[in-house]
Amino acid sequence: MINRLGVRTRLLLAFFGISAFSVLAAGAAMYSFLKAGDALDRITLDRVPATVASQQLSRQAERIVAVAPALMSANTTQQHEQMSQRIATGLADLHTQLAALSGLDVDPDSLILIENLVDRLSMNLSTVDTMIINSLVLVERRNELLRDLRFTDISSRRLLAPGLLVMDAKLAEIRQALQKSSDTDGQRSQAIGDLSRSIIPLAPLQGAQAQVSSINETLIKAASAKSQEDLGVLSFPLRRSLDGLEELLAGIEPDLANRLRPRLAEFRAYTNGKNSILAARKMELRHHDFMQTLLDQNAEISTQLTNSVDRLVSRANADIQNATEEAFSVQRTSTVIMISVVVLSLVCSVLIVWLYVGRNLIARLTGLSDSMLAIANGDLKADIPGDGTDEINDMARALQVFRDTAVVVRETNLREIQEARQRLRDAIESIAEGFSLYDAEDRLVLCNSHYCDLYPGIASVMVAGTPFETVIRAAAEAGLIKGAENNIDEWLGKRMALYHDARGSHLQQQTDGRCIQIHECKTADGGTVAVYSDITELVEQSEQLEAWNKELEDRVSAQVEELQHVEQLKRFFPPQLADAIVSNENTGILEDHRSEVTVIFCDLRGFTTFSSLSEPEEEMRVLREYHAVVCPLIFEYGATLEHFAGDGVMCFLNDPLPCRDHIRRAIEMANAMRSGMHELRKKWLAREVDLGFGIGIGTGYATMGRIGIPELFHYAAIGSVANLASRLCDEAKHGQILVTKRVFSSTEGIFEIEPVGELSLKGFPKPVTTYNVLDPDRKSKPSHAA
Repeated sequence: MINRLGVRTRLLLAFFGISAFSVLAAGAAMYSFLKAGDALDRITLDRVPATVASQQLSRQAERIVAVAPALMSANTTQQHEQMSQRIATGLADLHTQLAALSGLDVDPDSLILIENLVDRLSMNLSTVDTMIINSLVLVERRNELLRDLRFTDISSRRLLAPGLLVMDAKLAEIRQALQKSSDTDGQRSQAIGDLSRSIIPLAPLQGAQAQVSSINETLIKAASAKSQEDLGVLSFPLRRSLDGLEELLAGIEPDLANRLRPRLAEFRAYTNGKNSILAARKMELRHHDFMQTLLDQNAEISTQLTNSVDRLVSRANADIQNATEEAFSVQRTSTVIMISVVVLSLVCSVLIVWLYVGRNLIARLTGLSDSMLAIANGDLKADIPGDGTDEINDMARALQVFRDTAVVVRETNLREIQEARQRLRDAIESIAEGFSLYDAEDRLVLCNSHYCDLYPGIASVMVAGTPFETVIRAAAEAGLIKGAENNIDEWLGKRMALYHDARGSHLQQQTDGRCIQIHECKTADGGTVAVYSDITELVEQSEQLEAWNKELEDRVSAQVEELQHVEQLKRFFPPQLADAIVSNENTGILEDHRSEVTVIFCDLRGFTTFSSLSEPEEEMRVLREYHAVVCPLIFEYGATLEHFAGDGVMCFLNDPLPCRDHIRRAIEMANAMRSGMHELRKKWLAREVDLGFGIGIGTGYATMGRIGIPELFHYAAIGSVANLASRLCDEAKHGQILVTKRVFSSTEGIFEIEPVGELSLKGFPKPVTTYNVLDPDRKSKPSHAA
């Protein structure tokens, strides 16, 4: 019966047999996984959460205990409230974690101990918080006493000050009497005696002042004493100073002594009694010692809590170890079962492959494959094995049908190939260009009539099988090729090289004036396909187009040279002046003329000293940074840059191009320069470069025109207005913009300007009334330290 089964059925039965072993192995694995899962559940759901929760609770308690000492450093109510709120939040989290721990599987005795420790910690922290509030009250009381002490000290010193001043004056008179040489010895002794007798009543004042200072300093030290022992040490000298001050009051003028006694009473009140500074500090120290005791208790509670948690963790680790051992035992048993099933499955698989697949299926398929390869190689008479009733026998019958069909198809294809060759010949003949095909041995395979027409007179050699070299030699000997008349062999060598290279197109001139474009390329089998096109008319049109392109290039080059000339002018002249020079509408703009202009002159304060102390590279770097700030603003506001003079820059407005409100625009430009230089000066100061910046502005009529020589000139403003702007710039301090009265009058109410006064300027016979334009950003006086 099994012989009637097909290959599919047999393989399915084998697969089901092997799968049964796999199911058995999977059942063992699932049993192992379930047991391991139970162990993991006991670990992850029971023991691990309890362990993690207890450890979190322990860490939270440690954090609270670590933060608690910070309460003692709080000096203000706000600091105390912040720290107290922080600890209260921590305690709330601690109780939340304790509640979560209570709901887990935890040893009841350990849980009760942990709850008692948490309650004790909360009570201690509450007591510490109350003590801190009391301490803040005591600190405020102490500070209030110190303020009163300061008032008493100042009052005492003010009462003693007049007498001490009189005493100092008497002592100065004694020194003068000792140094005076014009008096006799008797006169000097009498004067000194009189002065000494007047000083004696004042001598106790100096001692009183020393005692007041000693009392004040000792009380201040007592207010910050570190321990009660220190207070005891300070109380003795304090009382001694009070007694000494009281004894000195007996020798002082009665009126002054009566005024000082209330101060002495106040000093005694600061020393003795419940409201004294010493008593207030003693109470603070007692509070501090008690709070420290509570904090030490908190640390002990935290340690006990940590030990309790460690015991919980130890019990949980023991439970986890037991569950792990149980899971490993089940896993080992399941592993033995799975290995046994796998070995059986492998043995069955080997038997199936060896007995059935190898000796039956593979042998029959190999014979069938050999027959298929023979048919594919053209042997349509190859033998096809076929026995049995399964799918392989069906494949053999199908291959036999395929072989019979292939015989019919081959005969049909031969007929179609002959027809295709004829259609190819007709298609090649129909194209307008000459066409030729040479084989890998350079023999002509086929060509069309247009190819023969391009080389008249040699049609007898243009037949199939003629070598390419024979065809082109015949064309050269017939005089058809221009350039091959005198040296056929040399031309033939070059033409054969082009043919063998076959990488594109090249031109061939013929003696009758025609131009032939030859495009050759290699075929996959090493042959050569060539297309010959008569492009005589196209070449003539190309030559005409090339002449037109040459004319256009000449025109473009001329325009480019003119634009380059304009750009070169802009490198040596201001942009407005350069544009005016090349403009046909302003041919006379450079001629001498008189014009009203506003001149702006600016330079750096302290640049001469800086140049003498700096390296040339640093000096040039500073100038470039300075010009990079100033010059763009000159062009932005439409001013004409007249010249550079080291750190000096001169420019003017309203010429050569007119400018409305040129005075207002000059001040706006100067303000922008000052703002830009203010930012640049910050960078300079960071490099220890201390340079200031000043500006002078004048307005008036000047003579405008070219100065220099024909080879080199520049556009300049000549007149007193230029000198005036330069002199005002010399007088300007760092950050100042000095302007003339005319500039002030023209812009009054637009800018905030302050009078400077009349300045005597070099080259001007009369003082010049000068004004300073205030900085709209800072509105402050300029710095005089540049």
